Amino acid sequence: MKQVDLDLFEPFDGLIQIDVLGHALEVPDNNCLLRSLQYVAGETIAYGRFCWNDECGNCEVTCVSAETGQAEVVRACQARVYPGMRITALSTDIVIEFE
Repeated sequence: MKQVDLDLFEPFDGLIQIDVLGHALEVPDNNCLLRSLQYVAGETIAYGRFCWNDECGNCEVTCVSAETGQAEVVRACQARVYPGMRITALSTDIVIEFE
């Protein structure tokens, strides 16, 4: 993994595991999903076409709701990560290279 500037993140206590397209990833807790994905895909998120303020829609992802178990589309710049979060579809603007 490439070096990531930790000053970009909200203060976090540790890493939590989320599932992205069937791949387990460890990302910082206490952050929005888009920022947390930047932890594992630094440059592609940093240079992506994201407004970071819920206007452009380029960061939309589909995740399985922890409350209902149903798929829902959310904006990764606004959705907070939580342990066990499951992402089933990514915007074409979110590029992650899985090892």
